Amino acid sequence: MKPSKIYDQGSMPIARKTCWFDTQQFLEHEQPNLPVFLYAASALYKTSRSLQLNFPGEVSYAVKANPEETVLNTLWDSGIRSFDVASINEIKWVSSLFRDANLHFNNPVKSERDIEQAYCLYGVRSFVIDDLSGLNLLIPYLRAEVEVTIRFKLDHDRAAYDFGSKFGATSEQAIMLLKRVNQYQAKCALTFHPGSQCTDSEVYERYIIEAARIARKADVSIKRLNVGGGFPVNYQNSNVAEISEFFHVINQTVKQCFPDDVPGLLCEPGRAMVSFCASLLTRVIHLRDNGDVFINDGVYGGLQEQSIMAIETPLRIWRNGIEIQQGGKARTIFGPTCDLVDRLLSQYPLSEDIKPGDYVEFGLMGAYGSATATGFNGFDPAEYVWVEKGFEL
Repeated sequence: MKPSKIYDQGSMPIARKTCWFDTQQFLEHEQPNLPVFLYAASALYKTSRSLQLNFPGEVSYAVKANPEETVLNTLWDSGIRSFDVASINEIKWVSSLFRDANLHFNNPVKSERDIEQAYCLYGVRSFVIDDLSGLNLLIPYLRAEVEVTIRFKLDHDRAAYDFGSKFGATSEQAIMLLKRVNQYQAKCALTFHPGSQCTDSEVYERYIIEAARIARKADVSIKRLNVGGGFPVNYQNSNVAEISEFFHVINQTVKQCFPDDVPGLLCEPGRAMVSFCASLLTRVIHLRDNGDVFINDGVYGGLQEQSIMAIETPLRIWRNGIEIQQGGKARTIFGPTCDLVDRLLSQYPLSEDIKPGDYVEFGLMGAYGSATATGFNGFDPAEYVWVEKGFEL
């Protein structure tokens, strides 16, 4: 069977790309010596539509999770019109693709020049701050159509990454900032980020309760509440609730805490949006006598997160285009560079007779895979290949 030239997914717009049916068909025709991302637009389209239909507000995609052009185009086709951008280059990139995109400059720390360019050249009217210095940089641009969102933080330990050590005002600082913004008659908003891979919906509840308290203390009616991202993905070693439970908690808590003046809701999923749309196909290049496995990609490539977070993605092992059974003892997996840190935190029970030339396919690699890859040691980042049927869990 040859790869399809036209890809069609129901009501999804036709994307004219060479597209293999699945991993098996790809490997029956190609035996790549370099790692590749196998990208399933249908999986991303389905996830995006589900998030938009079920979240009780506006969905803004966190571009940092995966800024690939093909990914952004699929999101646009699925109805996404808002993007959480963290740098002037992300603003330039999204603006070059979509003239009418709504851009939220949600990195609380940005230079004076970046703010000027975002406002004057790219029409950005939504900014996040978390201290007085940040507000002072925005003052020349504060008008009725500009939305200024104050990011605040709470202490908790229920996420893989807790951003509170880097970003976020205390509640008392947020009250002061909200009052200041209100004096300039700009649109006032609040936001928080519970941390990436947040596994407990109660954290969102606590943040929303505190957001309502901050608004009351400041005596300011907020136009919008951005509940951030952080929604978890169910990796092999995770046991998390469906994202619908998080949305239900958010919706109910907002209604209870803002009974007379419900703000518009915004969320900014990254991991939860794109994880399912891509897998990373790597090749075994060496097997140590002690059973350690070396593959042709690692933490300086598409597996960077697996050096700092003990996530276990689902795996498939392929030999001669056929999936082979996993099992046996858990093995240490090293990447191809000559750096000691190029190893995965988690060990995986690979096949007993795994050998050089076999392929190891990592699922749930659409987020923070290609986005964080480097060319360290001369190993080029993996390229994208389209498949109709992605890595199904």
